[in-house]
Amino acid sequence: MTPRRFSRRVMLLILLGCSSPAMAYEPISGNEPEIDIAKLIILHQPNIENYWPDGAKRKGTEGTARLKLYVNEGGVVKKTSFIQSSNHQKLDRAAEQMALAYRFRPYTVNGTATRFSTIVQMDFYLTKADYKN
Repeated sequence: MTPRRFSRRVMLLILLGCSSPAMAYEPISGNEPEIDIAKLIILHQPNIENYWPDGAKRKGTEGTARLKLYVNEGGVVKKTSFIQSSNHQKLDRAAEQMALAYRFRPYTVNGTATRFSTIVQMDFYLTKADYKN
């Protein structure tokens, strides 16, 4: 039996998990309407405790990062950009990973799912319970 050969384009689609070439090649442009996050239905909001780097937390590193999320028609975050850095590289990386884990109910305009952007704020601040550890 001879091995199957796939074109590079088909392999790319398989790796990206896309069902059609259109899905794989439609980049998020940044021209999407910006929707207030309070008006969106969040299907998955990651827990900051799962993303806060242990070393940074032990050292007492705190900060706030604000990111703009670019979301596709399926409610998946495809791209992020910083509006405000936490001024700590490790926290910024954690904030970006956390932002990419968000999932939203698709946003519809006239019954059609559409891309959108929204802004989230990630607050990395220790509580009294954290200081006891």
